[in-house]
Amino acid sequence: GPYTGDELVVEMADGVAGFVHSKATFNCCMDSVTLELDSAGGVLRVIETEHTAEACRCICDFTVHGEIYDLASGRYTLEVVSSADPKTVLCSAGFEVP
Repeated sequence: GPYTGDELVVEMADGVAGFVHSKATFNCCMDSVTLELDSAGGVLRVIETEHTAEACRCICDFTVHGEIYDLASGRYTLEVVSSADPKTVLCSAGFEVP
């Protein structure tokens, strides 16, 4: 993103859009991240929710992987946001579904 250092890569393979969100920052002691997909036209928004039972006093860089199935042909923009601050786009990438 513009100030976060987050990076997003999308690769199409066999009709599946696989994405890798690297340099994602979460609490170092987090247990898991769940992903939710919200789609509006050509914009696909992945909402990441951190689950942390016992938080540490630090944040670490993680890499989040996901896959999006059953997309119609066309051009898309994939955006990644945090459920804690859904108005701020952490990173985005354009891709095309053949």
